[in-house]
Amino acid sequence: MSSTQTATEVDPLDAILLRGDSHLAGRSTMVAVYVLADGPDWSRTLVAFERASRTVPRLRQRIVSGAVPFSLPCWCTDPDFDLEYHVRRVRIPASGSERELLDFAQGYGAVPLDRARPLWEATVVEGLDADSCGGRAALIVKASHALGDGIAGVAMALALFDFEPQPAPRPMPPVPAAEPVRNAQRIRSGLQQLSAAMAHQGRRNLGRTAAAWGVAGRTPTEIAGSAGDTLRWTRSVVRTLAPPAQRSLAWRGRGQRRRFSVLEVPLDGLKLAGKTAGGTVNDAYVAAVLGGIGRYHEKSGYPIDEIAMAVPVSVRTADDPMGGNRFAAARFAGPAGERDARARIERIHQIIEASRNDPALDALRMFAPVIARLPAAAFDGLRALAMSHDVQVSNIAGYPVPVYFAGQGVLRIYPFGPVPGVAAMIVLISHVGTCYVGINVDPDAVTDPVLFDTCLHEGFNDVLSLADRPSPVSAIG
Repeated sequence: MSSTQTATEVDPLDAILLRGDSHLAGRSTMVAVYVLADGPDWSRTLVAFERASRTVPRLRQRIVSGAVPFSLPCWCTDPDFDLEYHVRRVRIPASGSERELLDFAQGYGAVPLDRARPLWEATVVEGLDADSCGGRAALIVKASHALGDGIAGVAMALALFDFEPQPAPRPMPPVPAAEPVRNAQRIRSGLQQLSAAMAHQGRRNLGRTAAAWGVAGRTPTEIAGSAGDTLRWTRSVVRTLAPPAQRSLAWRGRGQRRRFSVLEVPLDGLKLAGKTAGGTVNDAYVAAVLGGIGRYHEKSGYPIDEIAMAVPVSVRTADDPMGGNRFAAARFAGPAGERDARARIERIHQIIEASRNDPALDALRMFAPVIARLPAAAFDGLRALAMSHDVQVSNIAGYPVPVYFAGQGVLRIYPFGPVPGVAAMIVLISHVGTCYVGINVDPDAVTDPVLFDTCLHEGFNDVLSLADRPSPVSAIG
């Protein structure tokens, strides 16, 4: 039995992320490392992925290029879907330490995904040292950011996992049937969508852009004396386009190499620290990262007061589909030079709350139908303008209860976001009371990553000291 899936146009924001993959140093590949109690049974592993690929149709869909110039690509069910290509297994040849696992994961994540196939792969890694890694095996999944943001990834991964080691048997969902790609129909549709995008979204957004550049050329007095929703929006766009802070002198280089490391932090400690300072767990997390960044710059001989950073803010609603990206980027100057942890949390809370209320917070999604269709030179120039920050920090709500993969408990989850032209991408995901922090740095920028790990460790302990019962942070680099 099968269910027919028709071709669907790629969301403009997802299309922008896909286009970024053409830059070696800015690919949008995400990597998740799930540490397992032991090696899963291989037949159960394949059944789990077969079920997930039927439950989440996007896992069986590949990208088909746009049918006319400047049209968006489509998601189409892959008629040649080969599960055994996407799911593999290896054995760590050395001692199986945590460092060796992370070295394998960072190299695995650097290999480009095949654009002719669905944009994900998974590898079961066996032969791990349980004392070092916390388990004897790991499942590493890498996927294009175009499949979905962190929240979507957590939801889609649930199609792989169970809530008990030996769940009751249940029927397998039908196979999504591949519908033939009808080029004539796609050409007509592409022409219609292109004209609609340019006429509707383009007229609205490009007009606002022109107004924004006009505002940018006026004096502060003239701007302050103006009123109205449109002008507030254009002033917000100008702030969004402007670099949030001076670029770091310690992180000047950019390259294609990546280095993974991790931290483990007690969730209750971060929650209490945030509450003590009048903030949230996310405020405490961002403040801890900034404390580490400040320490690193000071020890590197380049002390800073602020760091240019971006923090994604979810704009996902209950009506949005499971996949895709539904986030906006809050870009601001992070107070990395503030040594007092409480003051740093308070300041972060104020900044993020103000960013959530910024009229142009979701400007990228508003402009996306036009940006996604820009010629390569214009797209690359706009991308360089947007990537004027040094670090990105993300927080994902994970699983509050234990989950299992093919009968094996998922003991740890290490998330690694892409490094799209920044020096460091730091992602936190919570899992059964522990926050796992995945640190992905560009070693051409962060030239002493071991020192950076140490400084982040100190930054988290500094924040946790605000809690009544501070808990230690374990650092694994």
